[in-house]
Order: sequence, then C-alpha cells, then structure tokens
Amino acid sequence: MGVLETVYSYVYNYFIYPIEEGTGYNIVNTPVLALLFLWMVSAAEKTAKSLKIPMNRFLKALLPYIFLGGVMRALTDAGVYPQGFVFVTPGIYLLMLSLTFFDAYFRLPLGWLLLAANLSAVTFKTNAHLLVLLFAITTTAFSISLLRLIKIRVNYLIILVVFAHMFDAASTYIAVDLFHYIEQHVLANFFMGVTQTAAVMFPLKLLALTLIVKIFEDIKDPETRAYLYWMAAAIGLGPGIRNTLIATMGL
Repeated sequence: MGVLETVYSYVYNYFIYPIEEGTGYNIVNTPVLALLFLWMVSAAEKTAKSLKIPMNRFLKALLPYIFLGGVMRALTDAGVYPQGFVFVTPGIYLLMLSLTFFDAYFRLPLGWLLLAANLSAVTFKTNAHLLVLLFAITTTAFSISLLRLIKIRVNYLIILVVFAHMFDAASTYIAVDLFHYIEQHVLANFFMGVTQTAAVMFPLKLLALTLIVKIFEDIKDPETRAYLYWMAAAIGLGPGIRNTLIATMGL
C-alpha cells in the first residue's frame, strides 16, 4: 500500500466513515474537531467584524440556529435528512454559521422560519423532554448557587451558558440511564464507564463551566466576552436538543 493509500485509509476510517455511518466520535477525530470548532469561533468573529456586522445583531441572528442545529441533527438520525457531512459534525456547524451570516448581513428572519418548519417534523412519543427540562432547571439553579458561593458574580450570560450545559448533561443522563441510549463522545464514555452512570456529566460540566467562567470574565472587551459565552452555550444546547429530541421521538 502506497503513502497516498495509507493516508486515505487513515482519513476514511477516522473521519469519513464515522460521518457516513453515524458511528460518532473516536480518539482521533475528537481533538481534531475540537480544534476545528475553536478555529471556527475565531474566524466567525473576525468575519463579522470585516463585514461590519454588529455583534449584537450577529448574536440575535445566531439564536434560532443554535436550536435549529440540534433539531436538524435529530431529524438526520430519524432519516428525514441524509446522513452526510452537511447534517452532522462538523458540517452542520459550518451550515448554521453560514446561515447566521446570511441572516445577520441581510437582516432576515430565515432562521426562525427554518426552525418552525423543522420542528413541525418532530413527533413526540415519550416524556423525555419534560424530564430533561426538570433536571436542567434544577441543576442550573444548584450550579448558579455554587458559583455564587465561590464569589463569582452571576449575570445573564453566565446563567445562559450554565443552563445550556446542564441541559446537555440532563439530556445525556436521561437518554443513557433512563432510555438506554449509547453515548458517542469518547471522553464522556470514559467517565461513564468509570462511574457506571451518565449522571457524572453534571459535576464534570460544573467543573468545566467554573473554569470557563473564570477565564471569560477576565476578558475586557464586552462584545468578545458575550460572543464567547454564546459560542460556549451553542456547544451545550445543540447536542442537548438533539439528545432530547431523539429520546422524545423514541428513535
């Protein structure tokens, strides 16, 4: 086997095959996709500034796409959309960001229209969404209380990002422990294997969020700080919505 064939085989096995077959994440594509996401966050902020799009307008345009990404990802698992690069990570993030720029630049409400259209395709078969919301709200309140105990001044951006990731943790816990789904992320699988419960995601998320908040609160520029909080929230809300809808649709 030549060098090109070896490289192609490596790329196919670790990057292309998981997208085509929906097998999820592995030890190779996980760090690569994480780095790609960080690059996308930086590139998107620079692009918005170069296009003279105010950050406030960009974030308003982004809001429906945070939800839309999770909904479309769940509908991909349901077979509504084809399993392919555009509708799974990282393609779906690129798609949502591209549409966000389109809406922000031309001041259009396309995101809300697409979200409404996609939600109409969701069929509710279980009460998973109610359980996820209950756990998300409860653990968010608990987490915010702990942040205040360690002298972190809480604002709406911190509440947003904490809720987003408690929602993600709750969706994982409900889907895995109560509805017997399988976690696709490598690190999450490792900790669940060690503790034998997906509830481990709550303290892990809280620890990570505490570090993130401390880092973000040191950023002087309020627009950059708000942007990074919204990006961090998107990382939690997208998968959380997808997990919740999959369990709710009984897929």
